[in-house]
Amino acid sequence: MHQAGRTTMVKAVLNSIPTYKMSTFKMPKNLLRKLDTIQRRFWWGFKSNRGSNLIAWQNMCLSKDLGGLAFIDLEMLNHALLTKLAWRIYHQQDQLLGRLPKAKYFKDENFLHISSEKNNTSLVWKGIEQGLFILQQHYYFEVNNGKTTRIWMDK
Repeated sequence: MHQAGRTTMVKAVLNSIPTYKMSTFKMPKNLLRKLDTIQRRFWWGFKSNRGSNLIAWQNMCLSKDLGGLAFIDLEMLNHALLTKLAWRIYHQQDQLLGRLPKAKYFKDENFLHISSEKNNTSLVWKGIEQGLFILQQHYYFEVNNGKTTRIWMDK
């Protein structure tokens, strides 16, 4: 199989298999490293640990405009999917996706202002907390009329 076929297989199969789990759970780093290793070995065509990689995997994960092959960095994908889930919970608080976690984990708090990690939580909520942490670092509000703005808490 040629490199172009292997590239297609990595992008279409090996990257898409863990995507569903990564959208709800924070995956362990060692598992993500093992998945990256499987992708690298398959792409380079190694059947054993022997052989040398001519290009660093981080360089191959760069976009094509920057000279890479646009492979997906699985850890960054995991963070992005968890942040997307946290964003959806915040914006859909009147729907089931937002009401269910609110009833269990943050009854009297605003979702974006949850400061402490909860004890005895599910693995899904721990993933949402990871996405929320990233969201808290990068969100901002437009003031508009200022009625709902908390000047000491909001960016």
